[in-house]
Amino acid sequence: MNRRRRIHGAPGLLLACVGIGAVALAVYLPVSVDSGSARTRVASVRDNAARFGHTNRPNEEDFSSFINRSLQGPLFDPPPPVEPEPAPEPELPPPPLPEVRLLATMMETGGTSHALFSQMDGTILVRGVGDSIGEDGVAARVERITQDQVFISFDGNEFTLVLPKEPPQ
Repeated sequence: MNRRRRIHGAPGLLLACVGIGAVALAVYLPVSVDSGSARTRVASVRDNAARFGHTNRPNEEDFSSFINRSLQGPLFDPPPPVEPEPAPEPELPPPPLPEVRLLATMMETGGTSHALFSQMDGTILVRGVGDSIGEDGVAARVERITQDQVFISFDGNEFTLVLPKEPPQ
Protein backbone atom coordinates (compact mmCIF):
# COMPACT_ATOMS: atom_id res chain seq x y z
CA MET A 1 0.00 0.00 0.00
CA ASN A 2 2.88 2.34 0.75
CA ARG A 3 4.31 1.63 -2.62
CA ARG A 4 1.12 2.78 -4.31
CA ARG A 5 1.14 6.08 -2.46
CA ARG A 6 4.72 6.67 -3.48
CA ILE A 7 3.92 6.00 -7.14
CA HIS A 8 0.87 8.27 -7.10
CA GLY A 9 2.75 11.03 -5.27
CA ALA A 10 5.73 11.06 -7.67
CA PRO A 11 3.94 12.69 -10.66
CA GLY A 12 2.60 15.43 -8.36
CA LEU A 13 6.08 16.17 -7.02
CA LEU A 14 7.53 16.14 -10.50
CA LEU A 15 4.82 18.54 -11.71
CA ALA A 16 5.51 20.92 -8.80
CA CYS A 17 9.26 20.96 -9.56
CA VAL A 18 8.64 21.70 -13.25
CA GLY A 19 6.28 24.57 -12.34
CA ILE A 20 8.77 26.15 -9.92
CA GLY A 21 11.54 25.85 -12.52
CA ALA A 22 9.37 27.49 -15.19
CA VAL A 23 8.57 30.44 -12.89
CA ALA A 24 12.25 30.87 -12.01
CA LEU A 25 13.21 30.91 -15.67
CA ALA A 26 10.47 33.38 -16.54
CA VAL A 27 11.69 35.79 -13.87
CA TYR A 28 15.41 35.36 -14.47
CA LEU A 29 15.56 35.45 -18.27
CA PRO A 30 13.95 38.87 -18.90
CA VAL A 31 16.10 40.48 -16.21
CA SER A 32 19.34 39.06 -17.53
CA VAL A 33 18.48 39.80 -21.19
CA ASP A 34 17.18 43.34 -20.52
CA SER A 35 19.87 44.38 -18.04
CA GLY A 36 22.20 45.70 -20.75
CA SER A 37 19.56 47.87 -22.39
CA ALA A 38 18.46 49.26 -19.01
CA ARG A 39 22.05 50.34 -18.28
CA THR A 40 22.19 52.02 -21.68
CA ARG A 41 18.94 53.91 -21.01
CA VAL A 42 20.16 55.13 -17.59
CA ALA A 43 23.43 56.31 -19.14
CA SER A 44 21.63 58.24 -21.91
CA VAL A 45 19.37 59.95 -19.37
CA ARG A 46 22.43 61.00 -17.34
CA ASP A 47 24.12 62.34 -20.47
CA ASN A 48 21.07 64.39 -21.44
CA ALA A 49 20.68 65.75 -17.91
CA ALA A 50 24.33 66.80 -17.81
CA ARG A 51 24.07 68.40 -21.25
CA PHE A 52 21.13 70.59 -20.19
CA GLY A 53 22.63 71.49 -16.81
CA HIS A 54 20.49 69.24 -14.61
CA THR A 55 22.02 67.29 -11.78
CA ASN A 56 20.99 63.77 -10.97
CA ARG A 57 20.36 64.46 -7.32
CA PRO A 58 17.37 66.54 -6.30
CA ASN A 59 17.96 69.30 -3.78
CA GLU A 60 15.72 70.87 -1.17
CA GLU A 61 14.56 73.64 -3.51
CA ASP A 62 12.95 71.07 -5.79
CA PHE A 63 10.69 69.91 -2.97
CA SER A 64 10.25 73.18 -1.02
CA SER A 65 6.63 73.65 -2.08
CA PHE A 66 5.81 70.13 -0.98
CA ILE A 67 7.82 70.33 2.28
CA ASN A 68 6.25 73.64 3.35
CA ARG A 69 2.71 72.45 2.68
CA SER A 70 0.53 71.92 5.73
CA LEU A 71 -0.30 68.26 6.15
CA GLN A 72 -3.18 68.96 8.52
CA GLY A 73 -6.04 70.17 6.39
CA PRO A 74 -9.62 70.80 7.46
CA LEU A 75 -11.80 67.79 8.18
CA PHE A 76 -14.45 68.96 5.74
CA ASP A 77 -14.63 70.83 2.48
CA PRO A 78 -15.53 74.50 2.82
CA PRO A 79 -18.92 75.44 1.38
CA PRO A 80 -18.88 76.98 -2.08
CA PRO A 81 -18.77 80.77 -2.13
CA VAL A 82 -22.20 82.35 -2.15
CA GLU A 83 -22.73 84.85 -4.91
CA PRO A 84 -24.69 87.88 -3.77
CA GLU A 85 -28.09 88.22 -5.35
CA PRO A 86 -28.29 91.10 -7.77
CA ALA A 87 -30.06 94.12 -6.37
CA PRO A 88 -33.57 94.47 -7.78
CA GLU A 89 -33.93 97.23 -10.28
CA PRO A 90 -35.75 100.19 -8.77
CA GLU A 91 -39.25 100.56 -10.05
CA LEU A 92 -39.74 103.72 -12.00
CA PRO A 93 -42.76 105.76 -11.04
CA PRO A 94 -45.52 105.59 -13.64
CA PRO A 95 -45.56 108.49 -16.09
CA PRO A 96 -47.99 111.23 -15.14
CA LEU A 97 -51.51 111.18 -16.54
CA PRO A 98 -51.79 113.63 -19.44
CA GLU A 99 -53.20 116.86 -18.05
CA VAL A 100 -56.43 117.45 -19.91
CA ARG A 101 -59.80 118.91 -18.97
CA LEU A 102 -63.11 117.60 -20.28
CA LEU A 103 -65.01 120.41 -22.04
CA ALA A 104 -67.95 118.59 -23.64
CA THR A 105 -69.30 115.24 -24.80
CA MET A 106 -71.14 114.58 -28.05
CA MET A 107 -73.49 111.60 -28.10
CA GLU A 108 -74.69 110.41 -31.50
CA THR A 109 -77.48 107.93 -32.16
CA GLY A 110 -75.32 105.60 -34.26
CA GLY A 111 -73.27 104.72 -31.16
CA THR A 112 -70.33 106.93 -32.08
CA SER A 113 -69.54 109.32 -29.27
CA HIS A 114 -66.85 111.97 -29.06
CA ALA A 115 -65.41 114.07 -26.28
CA LEU A 116 -63.90 117.53 -26.44
CA PHE A 117 -60.75 118.01 -24.33
CA SER A 118 -58.58 121.01 -23.54
CA GLN A 119 -54.87 120.54 -22.86
CA MET A 120 -52.93 122.77 -20.50
CA ASP A 121 -51.22 124.56 -23.41
CA GLY A 122 -54.67 125.55 -24.78
CA THR A 123 -54.91 122.93 -27.54
CA ILE A 124 -58.38 121.54 -28.15
CA LEU A 125 -58.67 117.78 -28.86
CA VAL A 126 -61.62 115.82 -30.20
CA ARG A 127 -61.33 112.13 -29.41
CA GLY A 128 -63.59 109.09 -29.79
CA VAL A 129 -63.65 105.67 -28.06
CA GLY A 130 -60.34 103.89 -28.60
CA ASP A 131 -58.40 107.08 -29.39
CA SER A 132 -55.41 108.19 -27.35
CA ILE A 133 -54.83 111.40 -25.46
CA GLY A 134 -51.34 112.76 -24.82
CA GLU A 135 -47.91 112.07 -26.26
CA ASP A 136 -46.97 108.74 -27.85
CA GLY A 137 -44.91 107.47 -24.87
CA VAL A 138 -47.42 108.49 -22.18
CA ALA A 139 -50.74 108.28 -23.97
CA ALA A 140 -54.00 107.50 -22.19
CA ARG A 141 -56.78 105.67 -24.04
CA VAL A 142 -60.44 106.67 -24.14
CA GLU A 143 -62.46 103.59 -23.07
CA ARG A 144 -66.09 104.85 -22.77
CA ILE A 145 -67.97 108.07 -23.20
CA THR A 146 -71.28 108.76 -21.41
CA GLN A 147 -73.51 111.88 -21.18
CA ASP A 148 -71.37 113.62 -18.55
CA GLN A 149 -68.31 111.35 -18.04
CA VAL A 150 -65.34 110.00 -19.98
CA PHE A 151 -63.53 106.87 -18.79
CA ILE A 152 -59.81 106.78 -19.57
CA SER A 153 -57.39 103.86 -19.06
CA PHE A 154 -53.79 104.73 -18.30
CA ASP A 155 -50.97 102.47 -17.06
CA GLY A 156 -53.38 99.65 -16.17
CA ASN A 157 -55.71 101.90 -14.13
CA GLU A 158 -59.00 103.50 -15.09
CA PHE A 159 -59.70 107.18 -14.44
CA THR A 160 -62.92 109.13 -14.82
CA LEU A 161 -63.15 112.68 -16.12
CA VAL A 162 -66.40 114.41 -15.18
CA LEU A 163 -67.98 117.19 -17.19
CA PRO A 164 -68.07 120.36 -15.06
CA LYS A 165 -71.55 121.77 -14.19
CA GLU A 166 -70.54 125.30 -15.13
CA PRO A 167 -69.20 126.05 -18.58
CA PRO A 168 -65.44 126.82 -18.60
CA GLN A 169 -64.39 130.42 -18.92
